[in-house]
Amino acid sequence: MPAPPPVKVPIGLQAPHWTTVEPEKHVLVVAHHVTSLLRLLDVLTVFDADPRVQVVFTWNGSDPFRHGLDRLLDDLGVVLIPWSQAIDTPFDLAIAANHGGLTEITAPLVILPHGVGYTKNSPGNRKPETGNRKPETGNRKPETGNRSVFGISPEWLLYNGEPIASAQVVAHEHERDRIAEATPAAAPTVVVAGDPSYDRMVRSRHLRSRYRAALGVRPGQKLITLATTWWHRSLLGSWPSLFRELLAVLPRDEYRVAGLIHPNIWHGHGPWQVRTWLADCVRAGLLLAGPMEGWQAVLLASDLVVGDHGATSCYGAALDLPVLLAAFPETDVAPGSVGALLGGTARRLNRRENLRTQLDRAFAEHRPGTFDALRDLVTSCPGESAQRLRSLFYGYLRLAEPPGAAILPVVPSDAVAAIQRSAVRADHVVCRLDGTTATISRYPADVAAVDSAHLDAAFLVAHEDHPRQAFPAEAPVVLASPPAGPEAPADVLAGVLRRHPSARLAALGHGTGSLLLTRDGRLVAASPADPGVAAALVYESLVDGSFTVPRRFDVVQGAKRTQAELWSAEVEPRR
Repeated sequence: MPAPPPVKVPIGLQAPHWTTVEPEKHVLVVAHHVTSLLRLLDVLTVFDADPRVQVVFTWNGSDPFRHGLDRLLDDLGVVLIPWSQAIDTPFDLAIAANHGGLTEITAPLVILPHGVGYTKNSPGNRKPETGNRKPETGNRKPETGNRSVFGISPEWLLYNGEPIASAQVVAHEHERDRIAEATPAAAPTVVVAGDPSYDRMVRSRHLRSRYRAALGVRPGQKLITLATTWWHRSLLGSWPSLFRELLAVLPRDEYRVAGLIHPNIWHGHGPWQVRTWLADCVRAGLLLAGPMEGWQAVLLASDLVVGDHGATSCYGAALDLPVLLAAFPETDVAPGSVGALLGGTARRLNRRENLRTQLDRAFAEHRPGTFDALRDLVTSCPGESAQRLRSLFYGYLRLAEPPGAAILPVVPSDAVAAIQRSAVRADHVVCRLDGTTATISRYPADVAAVDSAHLDAAFLVAHEDHPRQAFPAEAPVVLASPPAGPEAPADVLAGVLRRHPSARLAALGHGTGSLLLTRDGRLVAASPADPGVAAALVYESLVDGSFTVPRRFDVVQGAKRTQAELWSAEVEPRR
């Protein structure tokens, strides 16, 4: 494949013929993969409102996780230049958030971390200039003989014995000490500038309620976030069924579950493949955040994190959330790092114990300040990263900084708008009637629980359109969509019962309430707008022989309490 031609504007020998604004300085941003580019986007706001600076981007081809990068760069609207042009063009500054393939850059080079410090050991003897990893044996035994810490050991920081970076940015003084011990020759290049991603989350904490509302998390619900880094010893790699196991044991009116999956998983396997693997979980209500879709907002909206040794779990702990570790490979975690401190503080999730019991215990036993030591290790200059980085960059550019402080934008609430979600169309429902009180728990049927004792008294409620045909065929309660044309709602319900002989009850949303038809021909109206809730009340009344109309209920769904009323559809409801 021929190399792409060089860009002629806004850089290059002919650029003065074509540019409108003539910048004084040119900055090159090296995007290795989506993960590093997302970290850089938290930093590049330091050039806000400064026409003296032209920023262009490039990809050097050193990293295997290329997928998705072109699309993100296109969406950003940046100028992308070929690597051959990048290394042949004089720049005033180059910025990267990874270490591979940077030795040909001649401009002053600033390298930032793309995680929460440097927490991971390099797998095997992976070398930064090739991007290759030592072939593994079939049983995937950990290679511990020549492990080094990614990002701070000599093979990442030095080339021919000299530092690759002009400035190696770290978030904490402790990281400076780690580099001085591991790679003394690079110590003079270390600059402590804080953590821009963490600073931005702290800056955005006041928007938590907006993030929750945008995600559809109702008051009283708890948001559990599953956070996984990449590689086969991560949460997803070592316990892929946890997503569905957790969804299966949590009543969905009380809990919501979100998934934060490392971009290297999305772009290593392909977004279509990841969504296909988790399709049943999304049908069961999983809020699946894509690789570029509001991970910081999801984390800020969360009540508890189930994670591993990745940066997202560390950030969750630094935000004072309860954290349970579903995977924590000790040999992959660098001693003395934030990740190691997480492993020494957070509880482990036990595969042999009821998952909901462990979550409830984590909520009950979590104490504010549990992770204060970890939080203090994330950054030694909280809130200062934007200003420190701007001063660093403009020092290399030999320009006066723009007036005023460097900006630190909040994470916008619409960052979660594109997160994949789906209405749950099949539930195992447990409805307990005690006089006029009905306690309802709904568990998504698309995922199966390892321990299903909580479903002993459950019945299946399924929408007729569910892609798993067995659900509406076997369900005693079948839901339908309201008619789009002139067909009467009662006729729609009668058609459902004709098509599904196993159903004793059909229901649909009707106006501000619900309409239901029993197998013996009784047409019932109900005040709950959710036909699934109305159907649970009617069906359980039919089963226990207490079905009469009109009838009123106090409905309890976790922390949510509402009133419901049933009446014959031929008469007006009682006021």
